[in-house]
Amino acid sequence: MKPQVLLIHGFNVKDGGKKSIGELGPYFTNRDCDVHMRKYGHFTITEARLKNDDVAKQVEQFVKNSVEPVILVGHSNGCNIIYLAMKLFKAEPAHTVFINPALKRDIRMPPSCKSLDIWHSPSDKPVKWARFLWKSKYLNWGAMGAYGPSYEDPRINSYNKEEMLPSSKTHSDMFHTENISFYGPKVADASLRRIVR
Repeated sequence: MKPQVLLIHGFNVKDGGKKSIGELGPYFTNRDCDVHMRKYGHFTITEARLKNDDVAKQVEQFVKNSVEPVILVGHSNGCNIIYLAMKLFKAEPAHTVFINPALKRDIRMPPSCKSLDIWHSPSDKPVKWARFLWKSKYLNWGAMGAYGPSYEDPRINSYNKEEMLPSSKTHSDMFHTENISFYGPKVADASLRRIVR
């Protein structure tokens, strides 16, 4: 068994997630996982609202077509895409990771979500602002990336990155050179411990 890890970047990203979510890739590769990137291009807010479901369907197809367990790892809007893949298209990953998710705090994970790690930062301003953007069937933005979920769920582990050293306080600083060597192993190891077979 060689877990398949699919990394999904946020919106307004021009490098396909290379300098954000892509920084986690080597930490999964070093733990004998195959790592893939779902590069969906540079989405504006409007494109995220209108096209997230298309990307979510592609994520569901990746999960469905894999014979090995799949770990889905999203950052920001990438978490919304993963949520839609599970909610709308019934994707069943072995484990899910949300990093500073741009999701409403009270949004309930669907039954197809077997286990979930949420890494959040209370000082994350972009996800706090996201609460005030328009909502749609495909855009459920909110402040989960700042505070974690507003409810208890035994499938969910929530990690406050501001309580760790080095502290991660902004929307993407977990991926910065000075932080990734600390957070990368933690995210990968926590994920592999929680794979639901």
